[in-house]
Amino acid sequence: MKPAEILKDESRQRLRQLRFGARPQADGSTTFRVWAPRAETLAVRIVGAEPQTVALDRGDGDVFEANVPAVGAGADYFYLVNGERERPDPVSRFQPQGVHGPSRVVDPEAFAWTDADWKGIPLRDL
Repeated sequence: MKPAEILKDESRQRLRQLRFGARPQADGSTTFRVWAPRAETLAVRIVGAEPQTVALDRGDGDVFEANVPAVGAGADYFYLVNGERERPDPVSRFQPQGVHGPSRVVDPEAFAWTDADWKGIPLRDL
């Protein structure tokens, strides 16, 4: 791979990374991170065959975060606000049951991108 291609690939990877939401990790865990300035407490509720609820730690700027082991791509989850209200992730990459259903953890690195040579639509054709 040429240096320019490496830089292009690294730039593409940075664009796919989110600062917030669910981010699968290489070790099979997922880091959940959400900004919730009005929440007193926040947890992530994993739904499905092995449900679990994990408290998120409040950090600087009202950002809550936790790393949950053995939860990877394909897991469905809600955020549990103040111990009572289930809410989908506001930066979810996938809502398989619609906007009010659980969010799903997605690994964007697992997707085989095929659009590297796409140049867009010429302005005159818009």
